[in-house]
Amino acid sequence: MMSVLQQEGFVDFDIDREFADLDESLFNMALHQMDEDFIDYLHGAIGVIHYFTCRKPSPDTLRRLDQLIGALCDRAVRKDAGYWFRNYLVRTGEEDYINFGLSHGLSGILLILLNAYRLSVHKDLIEKVVREGIRFIRKYKMDIDYSNEEYSFFPTLFRQEATEITAPNRLGWCYGDLNQVLLFYRAGEAFGDRELTGLADLIGAQTLMRKDQRSTLVVDSSFCHGASGLAQFYRQLYAERSLLAYKEAYEYWTERTLIYLEKDMAGGLYDGKEHQLLDGLVGVGFSLLSYISDRKLGWSRSLLL
Repeated sequence: MMSVLQQEGFVDFDIDREFADLDESLFNMALHQMDEDFIDYLHGAIGVIHYFTCRKPSPDTLRRLDQLIGALCDRAVRKDAGYWFRNYLVRTGEEDYINFGLSHGLSGILLILLNAYRLSVHKDLIEKVVREGIRFIRKYKMDIDYSNEEYSFFPTLFRQEATEITAPNRLGWCYGDLNQVLLFYRAGEAFGDRELTGLADLIGAQTLMRKDQRSTLVVDSSFCHGASGLAQFYRQLYAERSLLAYKEAYEYWTERTLIYLEKDMAGGLYDGKEHQLLDGLVGVGFSLLSYISDRKLGWSRSLLL
């Protein structure tokens, strides 16, 4: 928050001087968390990488960022099919699950590495890890089956020893095919890979046909896995690719957000959660604020959008 306020010129604050002790503490904590595979974006080590990436570059910030990137890349699980990362969250055994989501999984990890790509001296290492991570994701690409109401190309979470893998129809900020679409667009742009961009176009276009509860699992206005998160996601895809269909999807899901919000407020969905970003009213409010604003607001960068 302070980084955004400083960069927007809202506060006269020397963040490098005032946050020096905090930055060093966060840096050391993140290194320790990586040793334990606690690398979660929202709760663990790569959230600290994201924080340093969002800061104005300085010698100390870049030094810490590069060391953390090197440590993270060392934690990659290297398989014949590519790379993935263990992520221990709360319960023992979770690190044995392969997670493809943006909120807690591989697409979010790779997106954070891509955000650091222009700043880091580890460009070759980042490109290798991101490409190998994408190769691993693509190994699990499935065929959609409309007759059986199976609409997702990629699974979200599965045990690494699983013999049968299914792909739920989740479409949201947290999980689902849109996570991979954004990852493929940004990797394609960073590495000049037109094939990746084309694949993102294909999968992104298919998601546009998914508008009901059955094909999206969207049942409310929330940001994490509801309509406002989808609206903001399509807004960002339109910014990345300038395809009119994404803008139309943004308009559709903003309208759905308003419809759901009226029902959610009447039903007390946000009672006690008014202050929460992902599951409360804050995320919904930010999404709607971006819709009526004349300029792009900086809040969504915290959520990798």
